[in-house]
Amino acid sequence: MRASDCPSEQAGESQGQPSDATGQSEGSHANGTCKPCIFWASSRGCAKQSCDYCHLAHAAPGEGGRPRRAKRDAIKARIFEFFLVEDEDERTRLLQEEAASHRYARHYIQGFLENPPFDVRKVAQDFIVSI
Repeated sequence: MRASDCPSEQAGESQGQPSDATGQSEGSHANGTCKPCIFWASSRGCAKQSCDYCHLAHAAPGEGGRPRRAKRDAIKARIFEFFLVEDEDERTRLLQEEAASHRYARHYIQGFLENPPFDVRKVAQDFIVSI
């Protein structure tokens, strides 16, 4: 579902405005305590009818250097392990939390959502075995 197909859009709200179902209020967004939805920001969009993450525009995460290879590999391994989780709600929650934990993770997940490989599970298993 694209951002324009989001349930809050269908409820007649303007683009990017969360509905009550998102669990995030404009007040929490204004004071910086909300958690952005990693899926809403992608071209895939948020497919959840009741998303607990913020669907408002967020500033880019703070600048910083690229993490060292060991840290990048650890982040990728966690992300791929999350893609192997069978329960979709749990997988979504884990990816959201990982995206919030590190700028590199957020960019990696967004890139993965924009251009997913043909067989996500196979890629995840191969990567985890290779490290």
